[in-house]
Amino acid sequence: MSGRKIEQTREALLRILSDMHSDDRFNLITFSSSVSTWKTAVVTGSTSHIENAKRHVKGIHARGGTNINDAVLEAVNMLDDAEKKEILPERSASIIILLTDGAPTSGVTDKNEIRKNVKNAIKQRYTLYCLGFGYDVDYDLLEAMALENGGVARRIYEDSDSDLQLQGFYNEIATPILSDIKFLYSENAVSSLTTNIFRHYYMGSEIVVAGHIEDNSLDVLAVQINARASQNDLVLNTTASVQGMAGILKNQTYIFGEYTERLWAYLTIQQLLEQIISASPLQKELLTQKALELSLKYNFVTSLTSMVVTKPTEGEDTQTMLADKPKDEGKKRRGYYQWIFQR
Repeated sequence: MSGRKIEQTREALLRILSDMHSDDRFNLITFSSSVSTWKTAVVTGSTSHIENAKRHVKGIHARGGTNINDAVLEAVNMLDDAEKKEILPERSASIIILLTDGAPTSGVTDKNEIRKNVKNAIKQRYTLYCLGFGYDVDYDLLEAMALENGGVARRIYEDSDSDLQLQGFYNEIATPILSDIKFLYSENAVSSLTTNIFRHYYMGSEIVVAGHIEDNSLDVLAVQINARASQNDLVLNTTASVQGMAGILKNQTYIFGEYTERLWAYLTIQQLLEQIISASPLQKELLTQKALELSLKYNFVTSLTSMVVTKPTEGEDTQTMLADKPKDEGKKRRGYYQWIFQR
């Protein structure tokens, strides 16, 4: 990571450090062809630690090579060590944020091996978020690693205010409220559910679960929500009148027709596309076919479909334009930065 990119990263990290709470735990890892840590273990967000971290960030300079594999594994080892030494508060949520503008060029460079190593190390205990700078980053690798470890990948656009983009992303995940959230429905009451198990719920975010009601004569839909809070376990039982909700939705008009059914289709398509990323060849074919069928049925433009726009013009031949949803392409460059955060 060099030039304007690393300047923007430094600016963003300085902003983030200023927003940290005193009871947070964090550390910084820089990586190029090798990996180095700011501290040997995670530290509290005390005033002295924050000021020292800011001085460290200001002194970071670009180097060659990108050892993504060892950098992420070092982050996992650091969190494992903190757990063993009981440095982290009980019921805390630990996340790893990886920032890079390149592809793996040092250490382990085989993408499938990196994904396997990272997944085996994390073991669903921590959440990995991957942020890629610019258009030259290997975004496919970042997306696969993030999705396989409970997180998401984001592209940070170099030409715009990337420091604000990075800080905005951090603000979304800075305050986890619940962990291990599960939405449970009565047996045989619903089918074709979208994802109903979530690793974290963050302040200001939302959780949406959609599905089909199997029994058309059902009067009341019951749901139980289980989750882990900072102090105790949460169990919430609630019910909804099926006929009452149907009456409310009937009065809602939507340009494309049935809103809730399209919402279910949209969520299902997005989740199928995410599953395709890490699926086997046979599974990938089946998932792709299902996503394509839903995309065509509900008229969604996805990475599998296109939109044809016909524009009639007076006195001229009809113009037809084709719109495809763009797909991220990755190219090799260098990049380094990693952030470990725990709250």
